[in-house]
Amino acid sequence: MCLGTTSFAAPSFASAPQAQQAQQSSPPPVAATAPAAAADAPEPDHVRASALPVDERGPAPASDAARKRDYDEPAEGPGSAAPAAACDPADFTSRTGSALVQQIKASDTACVNTLFGLTGENARLAFREAQMVTVASALRDASAAYPGNGSTGVPQLVLYLRAGYYVQWYNEPAVGPYGPVLTTAIGSGLDAFFASPRSRDVTDANGEALSEAVILIDSSQENARYLPVVNRLLTGYDTSYNALWNMRAAVNNTFTVLFRGHQLPAFVAAVTADRSTADTVHSFASRNLALLGTDHAFLVTNAGRELARFLSYEALRAGVRPQVKSLLDRTSITGVTAPLWVGLAESANYYDTGNCAYFATCDLPARSTGPLCRSGTTAAAACASAPRRCPSPNSPPPARAWQVRTPSSTASPVTTGRWPVTSTPASKSSSTTPVTTTGPTRAPCSASTRTTAACTWRATRPPPATSRASSPTRPSG
Repeated sequence: MCLGTTSFAAPSFASAPQAQQAQQSSPPPVAATAPAAAADAPEPDHVRASALPVDERGPAPASDAARKRDYDEPAEGPGSAAPAAACDPADFTSRTGSALVQQIKASDTACVNTLFGLTGENARLAFREAQMVTVASALRDASAAYPGNGSTGVPQLVLYLRAGYYVQWYNEPAVGPYGPVLTTAIGSGLDAFFASPRSRDVTDANGEALSEAVILIDSSQENARYLPVVNRLLTGYDTSYNALWNMRAAVNNTFTVLFRGHQLPAFVAAVTADRSTADTVHSFASRNLALLGTDHAFLVTNAGRELARFLSYEALRAGVRPQVKSLLDRTSITGVTAPLWVGLAESANYYDTGNCAYFATCDLPARSTGPLCRSGTTAAAACASAPRRCPSPNSPPPARAWQVRTPSSTASPVTTGRWPVTSTPASKSSSTTPVTTTGPTRAPCSASTRTTAACTWRATRPPPATSRASSPTRPSG
């Protein structure tokens, strides 16, 4: 197995005006954790032949199982996947109103999880806007008496809504558009859930619904609206969360809300007008440095990267620069703090080009590159921060993270470069052909329509998350 160093190239948009960044297209909902990848699915980001640009590196998942995977192992085939829960799509597609809500609540989350793969008429019947409004309203009603666990079906309702956003993203011609009626309904549902006193319980039972609801914030593109929830979770975290996998995942999912929010103009306006979010992220990283070198280190390294990402805004640089510098001064390119130091350093160089002398990171490429995968060198720190497969001399260039594929009626496998999970929608054609584009473009758009507003509106966001966890494998124990 061979791991390589990260890339320290100059940013592709660092010098662009801030207004231009705010105009970037909004991302799709986060992609699913499939039990096993199809043979022709793109490889995960962390095993690409070249490192992703800094602005495309999303938060590390709540489990490092994917990072630790032996790249030399054969790809998992369909036979190696865990059996899916017995679940008939007709149980959902044949119902509306209260009957649909009761069916969702009566199903287990493993069953609801299978709905991420619906396409065509089944996708329309399950997830057209009227159905989503019904379920969002049910979430609002159920949240009024939320008991702090899944006994009333709240996790299933949230997961169904996440599945809907994901499926609609890839099957909009079949499902139909989502509009302001759903936006209002999902806001009411999430408002009610996060206002519930029991949603603040620090228990794994509450964390099941809470972690899903945090992902739903991003799936519904309400990142700006729920910044107070992000700040609340980051402020409330303490070491008692570490024994509670779902609570730890809920906290970690806030970094996805932050990371992907930068492509939403409302989010950009909110974080630049009020620096409290940047201050909260800095405080989280600063007071939790002791987690570095433990199984929970990803929380701190994610916080460091998301803090440094705020350097992309001129309005925040005066406050964020000394915060990033203080964390760099308290960490090192070697030892257990290296993943945080490297993430901060390369992000500072990327987003605040020209100020490397202030951060003492001008020599970062020289210090962090060299012979790949040589243990005992500083390169190991960069490998730990963002590992990737070391390419062979004859390796073809990797595919771009987001590709347009034809035919447009077929869901496409997607590697979400802005989210560290590979997603393969259940139904796809082996004859699907990639179409070369001039940048990441949302799928599915046909070759003839990929430049239209419908295709470019959400061009740079990865798809909504599938599956019920932000991490590919839940750790045992």
